[in-house]
Amino acid sequence: MKLKLYKNINYKAILNSGLQSFFKVDELTLFHHIHKTAGTSIESVLSKWYILHRDFNLDKAVSLENFRNCHCISGHYGTHDMHLSDMYPGVVNSEECRVFTFVRDPLSRSISHFFHWKEAGFGGYEHLNLEMYLLGEATVDYVNEVSSNWMARMLNVNHQDYFDVLAKYHFIGIFEQLDESLDLLAKKLNKPAYKLPLKRKRCL
Repeated sequence: MKLKLYKNINYKAILNSGLQSFFKVDELTLFHHIHKTAGTSIESVLSKWYILHRDFNLDKAVSLENFRNCHCISGHYGTHDMHLSDMYPGVVNSEECRVFTFVRDPLSRSISHFFHWKEAGFGGYEHLNLEMYLLGEATVDYVNEVSSNWMARMLNVNHQDYFDVLAKYHFIGIFEQLDESLDLLAKKLNKPAYKLPLKRKRCL
């Protein structure tokens, strides 16, 4: 009988950690993926460590009971006001959950978001230039929401409670210090360090 291999399963990680610890259910790892903070590159690293589940259907939360230590969930929580705390109440506060995210200089992130969506042909960006975008002069409300402090919206914080909310995260990486942040994340998650290829960095 032939052994069927699946592309999305990291067999090397299973062998390194052992079957028993890899498939335990005492920890949940969740990546709060904020747009244009190197999230896709970070997911490429996470896929070396975990079986990665992209949780981008914000209309319905997945059952967390189906996940093991070998899994990592990644999602754009906060889009369309469906925040992480709405989809998975108590996850950030739980000692059994390791929730982490990456942040970026707000202006730099917003500019990157503008060019990404404009080049992709998203509605509302056709006749919009960068100055109009940054000044919130788009004719589409959703575009103006993105041009404001999008990270604060996705993290569901304001100037009064941001410290208390962010303190509950297991780890917060910094886009501008990506290599150092990934090294620290590896240590926090007890995983081997992994360097992003130079080609990947140039695409950020």
